[in-house]
Amino acid sequence: AVLYGLHNVFSKAAAGARSAAGAGIADVHGALVVEVAAVLSIALYFLLFARSGSWNAAPRAYVWSAVAGLCAGLGTIAYFAIFTRGGELSTAGPIVLLGGVAIMSIAGLVVFGEPLTVKKALGLALGAAGIYLLKSSG
Repeated sequence: AVLYGLHNVFSKAAAGARSAAGAGIADVHGALVVEVAAVLSIALYFLLFARSGSWNAAPRAYVWSAVAGLCAGLGTIAYFAIFTRGGELSTAGPIVLLGGVAIMSIAGLVVFGEPLTVKKALGLALGAAGIYLLKSSG
């Protein structure tokens, strides 16, 4: 959570610098730098700690991993676009993250058959209320 939170702060800093000082990074360039840095950090981790891991996974696991990567890359471009167009970290960031929570929760329930508990339903309702309040505040 800390690392993802910092990712959002630093993305806003890179994109927001463009509007504040005229020297920030363009959407696709910022996304490219983020994703290349992510690949390098994963490669370093792999080289240092995970070399002995098994590559024996079902082919569909690799396909789903690639699709997740495509979503991350396109999502990063869109995220930078929000900030380079003046989106506020204090509202746009939580809206994006809460929207992701909603998508994950629905997928967990519908696709993966996870149970819906009263606490989970209440959490989803509060998340939806949070999105509404943040969206209507700006």
